[in-house]
Amino acid sequence: EGLFRLIAACKERLPVTRLHILTNGRLFYYRTVAADLAAVRHPKLTLGIPLYSDRSAVHDYVVQAEGAFDQTMVGLHNLARYGVAIEIRIVVHKGTYQRLLPLAEFIYRNCPFASHVALMGLELMGYTKTNLTQLWIDPLDYEKELEAAVIYLARVGINVSIYNHQLCILPR
Repeated sequence: EGLFRLIAACKERLPVTRLHILTNGRLFYYRTVAADLAAVRHPKLTLGIPLYSDRSAVHDYVVQAEGAFDQTMVGLHNLARYGVAIEIRIVVHKGTYQRLLPLAEFIYRNCPFASHVALMGLELMGYTKTNLTQLWIDPLDYEKELEAAVIYLARVGINVSIYNHQLCILPR
């Protein structure tokens, strides 16, 4: 409730400011929570929600929470039902890079309402620092998978971006 009051205050006091909130999206599994957020009617609100795989076991393993994939997917659909703008965030690392294209295809089939998909390079912060050997992969080693996913999403009309990658290592 406090978050929704804060969003409403931003809408009132900063009416032209974009508001981008990062969330795991799992609480929106509860339809009433998604409806309450939508009721604020912030015209420039976008929620950035991570989706790590098209396979529930992989997503759940990455976030270390059983059932997280199912909760996230229901949450995404509840938010879409109420017209909340959604950015799907895919963090690319050793455990996720191999299925980037199948994940892109999954998003197109199951989340065509996403306003944006961001494919993100690994940031060296938080749990990444302590798990670097399990997570780190050189972006050159997943260049083909990244390119295939981006081209696929662009071709099917989904707004897609690449974040946290050096341009010099990406194909033109």
